[in-house]
Amino acid sequence: MKKRLIFDFDGVLADSLFVTMENINYLSKNGFDKIPVVYNQNEMSHLFDVKLSDSLLKYGYDRKEIKEFFNMHTSMMCRDADKIFVFKEIINFLWRSNLPISIVSSSYLVYMETILNNYSKDVLQKFDEVYGREIQGSKIEKINNILCKYGLKKCEVLYVGDTVSDILTCKEIGIDIVAVGYGFHPYEYLLNFAPDYIVRDENELINLLDMLHIKAA
Repeated sequence: MKKRLIFDFDGVLADSLFVTMENINYLSKNGFDKIPVVYNQNEMSHLFDVKLSDSLLKYGYDRKEIKEFFNMHTSMMCRDADKIFVFKEIINFLWRSNLPISIVSSSYLVYMETILNNYSKDVLQKFDEVYGREIQGSKIEKINNILCKYGLKKCEVLYVGDTVSDILTCKEIGIDIVAVGYGFHPYEYLLNFAPDYIVRDENELINLLDMLHIKAA
């Protein structure tokens, strides 16, 4: 039985793909010219085809340059937060859920707060823990911190993510993942990496959570 849901943010709770690609393309044309421009999910899956921290090595960038790219990109996303909206059906379902829910994201907390508050000033109350970019450590370390803090077994946690990086992270930790095909990577591509569960859209995600007895109260 699952006792806690852990959600990624971008591409899962927030419909941020278009703005994300806009900002990647800006950086591609302004200082990071070895990074290809991207216009759809398939091109995003080629760009970020492994863990995010390793994904730009293939273009000849070193770790310092990759960190600079992601720092600049996340700052641009904060600037553009008012352009981004939540997936309403998912948020409404989670609002009624009787399970504790955490968010673990590489985005800044202020960015996530802006997007969630633009939908409802109350919705942040549902997420009892939000790990953003400000908190030091990898996604693996942050998820393990949640397991330790609440005394959870790995089988008691379900992660919801939208990229191959999320699948690889969860496999390394040993927790189940639902991969969603409506985010940054397409359904067919995610399927190749054998996630524990996979859905095409928001309705399928809600139906899956129902099937797993992760019910709205």
